[in-house]
Amino acid sequence: MNQGQTAEHNAAHYLQQAGLDIITRNYHSPYGEIDLIAHDGVCIVFVEVRLRSHGSFGEGYATVGKNKQQKIIKTALYYLQQQKIFENKPCRFDIVSLQSPTQVMWIKDAFQT
Repeated sequence: MNQGQTAEHNAAHYLQQAGLDIITRNYHSPYGEIDLIAHDGVCIVFVEVRLRSHGSFGEGYATVGKNKQQKIIKTALYYLQQQKIFENKPCRFDIVSLQSPTQVMWIKDAFQT
C-alpha cells in the first residue's frame, strides 16, 4: 500500500469507529474522484482524505480549495444520479486530514453546495 492508500484506509477505519458505514472507496466519475462515501445515519457523506506527513507544510484540509470542492460536488451529484436509492437523502461533504495514523482531524460539513 502506498501512503495515499494507507491514509484512506486509516481514515475509513477512523470513521467506522465513529459509527459511519463506508459504502464505497475511490469512486470515479467523468468529473473526478471521491475518496470515501459513507452513511452517517440517514445522511450520505462524501469524504475527501488528505495526508500531510509534516506539519510545516500546513494542514491537509487547507489544500481543498474551491476548484477541488467543485469537482467533488459534481462527482457526488453524478453518484447520486447513478445510485437512485440515495437521490432523496441528505448529504454532506467532510474532510479527514491526517498527519499520522494517530493525528486525525475530521471536519464535518467542510463545504457547502
